[in-house]
Amino acid sequence: MRAFGVGPGAVISLTSSVLHHGLVANFASNGTRRRIGALLVTFSAVMLALVACTNSDFNLTKEDAYGTWRAGSGLPTTLELATDGTFQATAWPVSVGCDGDPPATAKELRGTETIDFSGTWEEGAYAASPNEITLTPAPESPCGTPWIDADLRSEDGVLYTCTKLDTPIDLASAENWFILYRSTPEATPDSGRCFNY
Repeated sequence: MRAFGVGPGAVISLTSSVLHHGLVANFASNGTRRRIGALLVTFSAVMLALVACTNSDFNLTKEDAYGTWRAGSGLPTTLELATDGTFQATAWPVSVGCDGDPPATAKELRGTETIDFSGTWEEGAYAASPNEITLTPAPESPCGTPWIDADLRSEDGVLYTCTKLDTPIDLASAENWFILYRSTPEATPDSGRCFNY
């Protein structure tokens, strides 16, 4: 899916029409036409960047989440989401949703305390967006929280989840998220991860 549902050809065609056949051609002097033309070319470049910047899937289902997920950023975490609605987390960082304060970056999670725990999971349990998974640790679990939420994303064929660490959202970059991948994990997350929606 492309942003705004507009392809690159439509943006170029619109700009060309305005320059050669529209108001600019009929009512502007040569100097004004050049300035407006430059402005429209800049506008077209920005629109092309927005249109081509990502190939995101906004219609993920529970079936997209089934399987084994592995942490990026050199972390050993795995998360198995079973079709029966149960999960098994292995080497999960305690400071990501369980206990304590999370660090600001995923790299700071390396070498921190981890735990194994299980429970149930579902899609979009506590959020307005269905593109979220919610882990509910079992009552006897060493993870001391009622639930952990993660945004479920698919971008350019890469399925991943995002759980924000301790950084205000307006200051966050890809390194400020705990990211799990259903395919090969990225050692360094793509700079656009967790920000494509």
